[in-house]
Amino acid sequence: MEYAENRIRQLSRRYYNQGLDRAKVRDLSGAAEKLRICLHLDKTFTDARNLLGLIYMETGETVAALQEWIISSNLKTVGNPASEYIRRVRENQRELQNRNRSIRGYNEALRSCREGHDDIALIRLRRAVALNPKFVRAYQLMALIEMNNGKLSVARRALKKAEAVDVCNPVTRLYLQEVEAQTGAEDRKKRREEEQEESEADRVKRRNVFFRATPPYVSLMNLLIGIAVGVLAVFFLAVPAAVSRASADANRRLTDYSNTIAEQTNTISSLQSQIQESQSSADKAAQDQSSAETTTGAYEALLKAYQSYESENYTDVIDQLQNVDSSLLSTDAKNLYTTIYDASRSNAYDSYVQDGENSYYQGDYEAAAEALQKAVAIQADDFDIISLLANAYTNAGNTDKAIAAWQLIVDNMPGTDYSSYASGMIQQLGGTVKESSSGQSASGAASDGTTDSTEGTAETGTDTAGTDTDTTGTGTDITDTTETGTDTAGTVVENGYGG
Repeated sequence: MEYAENRIRQLSRRYYNQGLDRAKVRDLSGAAEKLRICLHLDKTFTDARNLLGLIYMETGETVAALQEWIISSNLKTVGNPASEYIRRVRENQRELQNRNRSIRGYNEALRSCREGHDDIALIRLRRAVALNPKFVRAYQLMALIEMNNGKLSVARRALKKAEAVDVCNPVTRLYLQEVEAQTGAEDRKKRREEEQEESEADRVKRRNVFFRATPPYVSLMNLLIGIAVGVLAVFFLAVPAAVSRASADANRRLTDYSNTIAEQTNTISSLQSQIQESQSSADKAAQDQSSAETTTGAYEALLKAYQSYESENYTDVIDQLQNVDSSLLSTDAKNLYTTIYDASRSNAYDSYVQDGENSYYQGDYEAAAEALQKAVAIQADDFDIISLLANAYTNAGNTDKAIAAWQLIVDNMPGTDYSSYASGMIQQLGGTVKESSSGQSASGAASDGTTDSTEGTAETGTDTAGTDTDTTGTGTDITDTTETGTDTAGTVVENGYGG
């Protein structure tokens, strides 16, 4: 019995060493497989559990990592690095929230895929990988959606990012093989078309060479034409003198006419000056009246906005303030304008976003575009909201405004993946990317030209665990947790065991 236990323990150490060797070369999937076999043989092997937790953390599976470390710390309470890993995770609350949000976004993307909303799923996945750049499953699902949409180059980039984290992941390799196979077929088709075009060009070239031979009489005709040109050149040498005399006479007459016209022009200018002075007086009176009416209208709109603010109707506050020209207000009125605008813009923005998303999911794309357009007029730095606005315009059949919304992302987020994606969408819609365009709202600039930065609110709460089979072929939903933190995935246990 003791011999069998020693033999099992030695075999477990051997699998641990194999997993450690694979982890050192970033074959994380292979390493995780060896470590799971190791723990199946010896469940009390804490070093194997610690290394498996590090691998899970590296690939973005925070819940699985914490489970392994908690079990390890319970098995060995003294001198166990798992306790240090858990402490680091709990100390960094910001990283914890980011990982929670990335996992939540991945789960929502899975649900959107099952419901047929691939565009919404891509938005959720981009946000997930932005919060957790090593989230392998998110990259794989993103690549699968892009492959389904026929965007093989975009899918390849997503898979390459996943491969950089886990070089031998079997799902990643399977998807890459499929992408390369489809890309190769397209390249062969393009090569055959080019060869056919070259063959046609060769046939045209041979026909041109055949018809290039000239008959003998062409040389004689060229000689006769040269003689005719020489005769005409000699004839026209006498013409310049006659032309010069005619030009001098015409210039003299033109000078007389110019003097007469100048005198008449001076008289007309004097009369026009008198007319302009009279018109200026009338315009000034009309301008003063218009200015008074405009100022009155601004104060009336400000009063309506304040009444809406008192009744907590924040969207109506923003609508009313768009009709207010703040340059016409007094100092106290400007202070009131700024106060109610700052207090209402965040709530109005959330309300517009909520209304836009609800209308979009209900298929009312025109109403969704109207609400999201108002949200973007308040805050134009959220990629998800602007891209949802562009999709709403596209689904509503308004391609020009959809292109304008994608152009806003290019202008406000230059040099980012969001900008590259928006440029591709503009070209897909048949538009042209304007590289030097200044960032504006898809519906125009905000009413008073004031820009504010809105502080994001951290998401809290605990997602409910769920393990639904992913019908798109990327795996199962993973569970959100309220406790993650510093990415310790870069640490590996360097000690090995002799087997």
